[in-house]
Amino acid sequence: MDQAHKSAAGEIYTEIRRLILSGDLRAGQSLKVATLHKQFGFSATPLREALNRLCAEHLVVNAFNQGFSVAPISLEELEDLGQIRLALEVDMLKASMREGGEDWESRIVAAQYQLSKWSTPEISWDPEIFEQWDTRHRNFHSALTSGCLSIWMNRMMEQVETQLTRYHSNILSRARRLAKEQPELEQRINQLLADVMGLEVHTPLMKATLDRDEKAAARLMRDHIQMTSDVFQSIQVLFPESLETEPNSKEMSR
Repeated sequence: MDQAHKSAAGEIYTEIRRLILSGDLRAGQSLKVATLHKQFGFSATPLREALNRLCAEHLVVNAFNQGFSVAPISLEELEDLGQIRLALEVDMLKASMREGGEDWESRIVAAQYQLSKWSTPEISWDPEIFEQWDTRHRNFHSALTSGCLSIWMNRMMEQVETQLTRYHSNILSRARRLAKEQPELEQRINQLLADVMGLEVHTPLMKATLDRDEKAAARLMRDHIQMTSDVFQSIQVLFPESLETEPNSKEMSR
């Protein structure tokens, strides 16, 4: 495989992965090679290589006689991912409190400061602005568990976070469209987001962690993760449709 081919496949992989995680490519959306070729201008071989790589990450599926599409999502899997995140992140937090040093503490303080500069996100925010807030939110959680030295726990956590990012983006994308037409729905969703994303939720968690109060920190983290899972499921049930692929989902044509 020549370098140009590898570079093309890598570029396609990175871009399609970004579009999936942001929700720009919705769950179940068709990813026809011919359509992708028109957008990226690359040949079929690196396109298929990139899609197969995404299949290995469970972001894309390749169904017999149907071709590639963005992986579907379900409420059952969303709940399952939330429980896996809870088990992993709480254990990683405990390990961090036992193993983390001053550098770990400094990362937490810096991440919380960056998060504190933002107000609680609202569904009406531009998606790019919301993503900037979410980056700081993820950085805060990553800082809390960054003292954990287990390679495999970190690898598994990265996989879970990737899937949850995709789920949350799909749910918020649909909520954003519906909220534009229903002010009462917008208010309800904003309250749900405030319940789990406000600074008042994260500051006590930071303090308990820095105090090395393992029992209190684990309880706060457990409650926060469980509530986050519940909130995103609650947002979803506000929709008239199920979480599965929306009707008439268009092929990738960006």
